[in-house]
Amino acid sequence: VASPPLYNEKFLIAPECVLHRMIGLLTAFVFSSQFPSLSEFFLGAGFKQYASEAFLAQLAEELAYDSIEDLLHLMEDEEWDLVGMPLHDAVAILGLAQRHVLADFLGSLGLSVYAEPLYALGYQEVAHLADLEKSEAQTIGMPDEAYQVATQAAGQLFSEQRASVAPTLRWREDDTQKQKEEL
Repeated sequence: VASPPLYNEKFLIAPECVLHRMIGLLTAFVFSSQFPSLSEFFLGAGFKQYASEAFLAQLAEELAYDSIEDLLHLMEDEEWDLVGMPLHDAVAILGLAQRHVLADFLGSLGLSVYAEPLYALGYQEVAHLADLEKSEAQTIGMPDEAYQVATQAAGQLFSEQRASVAPTLRWREDDTQKQKEEL
């Protein structure tokens, strides 16, 4: 299996500087304009009943969902039920959203050819790629350099997400401590 180039037309990254440009790639991924609208996503997935303006407004109002990434949380706290979506639809939509986000992330690294094989191996979230085993990558024909790029980029993105949440958690811990002291 021929390995794909570790660059694409959007980012024009030469293989020798891939790791040095990862942060720029991650920023481009997080703010990607490649994501279709929720309406387009639902229509393309064959769920036209969820592409209506009324349902999209309900998603926004009830769950604060306005992107495909938001759909990754659909199963949490049975949120699908809050908007009147049957469980079987929610499970199917979650899988499609996971595939889409994974493919978009890997595509931003020039590695989109590995999205479906990785999903089939159980890597259904970008954060899971940080834990990809080298032997698993080899089973799908992923070269070592591509393995390093994917795992390091996923690890970087995951650590940036945790870092952005940490100040909020510290603030809440400080606030809780102040409340205890006041008692």
